[in-house]
Amino acid sequence: RVSVGAGSNIQDCAVLHTDRGSPCTVEADCTIGHRAIVHGCRVGRGSLVGMGAVVLSGAVIGPQSLVAAGALVPGGSEFGPRSLLVGSPVRLVRELTDDDIERLIAPGVANYRRYAAAYRKALGAAGPGGGPQVT
Repeated sequence: RVSVGAGSNIQDCAVLHTDRGSPCTVEADCTIGHRAIVHGCRVGRGSLVGMGAVVLSGAVIGPQSLVAAGALVPGGSEFGPRSLLVGSPVRLVRELTDDDIERLIAPGVANYRRYAAAYRKALGAAGPGGGPQVT
């Protein structure tokens, strides 16, 4: 089972996949970056998984955490809230501050909410059965 919480955004070419006995759960208000692989794991509310990062089966990423671009989170790894995770394999660098979260995580979620609203508006403007026109 794959579940994605409200307000989360899954960017281009990202893959969310399950493993036997390991559902894939992305909680609310998360950003999953371009080309990231999120496989049979849990990503806590308000977290960011950077571009090209890989999170393997059974891993748990705590709320408001950041997995750096290109990082590899081994299967079964568990990290608490506000973790800054970097490297391959990842290591916990430090706890994120309120300022880190406001600068690095929150803007992505807000931007993708705006993109979704603009897209829905464009779909509605195209009329019944229509959508944005591509020429």
